[in-house]
Amino acid sequence: MLTKLSSRAGELFGFLNRTDGSLRSKILRSGFWQALATFGVNGLTFAKSAVLARLLAPEAFGLMSLSLMAIRGAQLITETGFGSAMVQRQGDWDSAKDTAFTLLALRGLLLAVLMVPVAYGMATFYGKPELVALISVLGASFLFSGTANINLSRTIRELDFKKVAIIENVVGFASFIVAVAIAWWTRSVWALVASFVAAAVIKTALSYILIPGKPVFHIDRKIAMELLHYGKFITASTILMFIASEAGGAVIGKMLDVAQLGHYSVAFLLANFPPTHVAFVLSNIMFPAYAKIQKDLPVLRKTFAQVTDIIASLVMPVMAGMAAASGTMIAAFYGAGWEDAVGPFRILCIYGAIHAIVTVNGYMFNGIGRPDIGFRIAVIRVVSILVLIVPAIKLWGTVGAAAAMSFVMVTNLLYGLYQVTKVMEASWGEVLRPLWPATLKSIAAGGAIWIADQLLPSSKIEIVWLILVGAVVYIPMNIGMIKTVLKLKK
Repeated sequence: MLTKLSSRAGELFGFLNRTDGSLRSKILRSGFWQALATFGVNGLTFAKSAVLARLLAPEAFGLMSLSLMAIRGAQLITETGFGSAMVQRQGDWDSAKDTAFTLLALRGLLLAVLMVPVAYGMATFYGKPELVALISVLGASFLFSGTANINLSRTIRELDFKKVAIIENVVGFASFIVAVAIAWWTRSVWALVASFVAAAVIKTALSYILIPGKPVFHIDRKIAMELLHYGKFITASTILMFIASEAGGAVIGKMLDVAQLGHYSVAFLLANFPPTHVAFVLSNIMFPAYAKIQKDLPVLRKTFAQVTDIIASLVMPVMAGMAAASGTMIAAFYGAGWEDAVGPFRILCIYGAIHAIVTVNGYMFNGIGRPDIGFRIAVIRVVSILVLIVPAIKLWGTVGAAAAMSFVMVTNLLYGLYQVTKVMEASWGEVLRPLWPATLKSIAAGGAIWIADQLLPSSKIEIVWLILVGAVVYIPMNIGMIKTVLKLKK
């Protein structure tokens, strides 16, 4: 028995360390390494937020939310799409890498300088002078991330995620240690700032240590124009997606107060933690995979249905269970003083579940060379949120913000599926069918955890029992899907 298990373990280890094989084998192998990277890093991110919630006041999270709003805004508004363009690129890769690297490095330098006046503007608008120093220091991260090894894109293009997983996990661990150590020492928002900058520095350093090839500064005008042509819709889409995702926090910070923004930010983080990171795993794998099959419509339709079934079945039941046990979860992970996060968190679980599916579909559109569809989806999201967010917050506060965000995400899903029917020449039945199993699983998982939450006596370990109940329901429902995925390596 032990010999047989050892043999199978050796076979699996050998499979995971190869780089050859069919497209299906590469997808499965990449899935393992990307999952290791994503769940390792984001497990540490979640642990970091839970630990810091007990060391720092909600106001610190509110200040960091406003600071990162400025950083993400500058980053996304100037998003070139060069990374995606390099992965999707059909021509010679080596001829374009130095141009992409140089443009990204110049962008990083420009953004680092730009964050100083942005910091003063944010501080004036929100009446928080401490934002000047926080945002200016956070801007230094652009200097490092902008000069990361562009050859990292080649490993993603070739569906080789092993070194990516190593880099991401080391960065996540280092960020956790820095944040907790400084929070313990200072009890201030600077713990969050230091961990953010440290992550950028370490990731860039590791990209040169672990990834072969050293880019040089050089610009080829023709190649630059090719990259910009592909990236223009991604640039526009990311600007709009930023406005859509940050609108709730931005308006709450202005209309309410920093403490309520802190509660909303924690609710948003927790509700998006499982779905967005599962989506990140699949998106990074399937983006290059879709690029390889973009001309084969039958294979494209079949792959889309399989991926939708997987992402929906993995995410939707988890979010249903989290919503059902929202009060117990917030109390267990964040402790006293965070009760006001429960209401928005419960509603944002809908946002998170649908967001995962929309995200994977967005990468699919990019992979098949139709980033314009992602742009139109982003336009619809922004316009809808800008119409709904202010009256929703006036009426219901942070709960209203969560409801507006969730409603808009549902409309995004429906419009995206409509576009799928057109580009893949598929019927509505074909694009909706993969969602039904996940819907039934969500009802079962949410119902089971809600009943358990009502029956179990309140205690410090109640959350442990609820997780066990969720596992007992969730694992048997998805075991068939897991077996199907594992057969891909054959």
